[in-house]
Amino acid sequence: MKAALDARQATVCRGTGAPLWAVADYAARTEPAAPVRIATASFHDLPDTAFVRDVPLLATIGMHRDATGFDCATSILGSGPARTSMVVNRAARSFFECSAHTLGLLRHGTDPAAFSRALADDGVYSAQPGLLVGLARHGLIEVDAPLTGTVGSDLMVEPTAELIRRDGVDFAVNLLSGRTIGMRPRLAELVGALRETGEPIPDPFHETTGVRALLRAGVLRRLTR
Repeated sequence: MKAALDARQATVCRGTGAPLWAVADYAARTEPAAPVRIATASFHDLPDTAFVRDVPLLATIGMHRDATGFDCATSILGSGPARTSMVVNRAARSFFECSAHTLGLLRHGTDPAAFSRALADDGVYSAQPGLLVGLARHGLIEVDAPLTGTVGSDLMVEPTAELIRRDGVDFAVNLLSGRTIGMRPRLAELVGALRETGEPIPDPFHETTGVRALLRAGVLRRLTR
């Protein structure tokens, strides 16, 4: 079960005051095995790209070729085990935390069911349908099956998005990149309803600036038809 994050945990690394991405990037730069080549652009900042809702059951999952996995001393999100592992794609500016067991599965290649169970046991992220597509979207895992297609009208909230309220303002935080977006009340109501029901709905705002900003930030996902 995923532990709830407060507003500070969702944006700042505990004990440092530094943004989450800055700490993940620093950790990756000190890792000798980190890839040195330039990665291709991540899908998450392309608002017109549509994704399937979940990874096909017969697919094979591995670590993204531009990401590196390593053990670290502590969880920067503060919601995982005291000692944890991390996967970072510096070019895509994304990361996720997991256990050493989950990282081992990823390094050797695994199937969606086994990887989803391992992530659920880790308890760092919400084990909702679509989590694996979100990790692939952010350049952290690779899947040997197509994940994009014809753009549909439905939107969903990424399972790795955290909704917080601070000083009377609603924010959406992408826990895979640390990006934080302020939301107007109507948009916050939409995103909150999407998160509560867990079911995709048609975009009621028809491509407003706010919706596109959340798509680009990797908080919302546009689904295929």
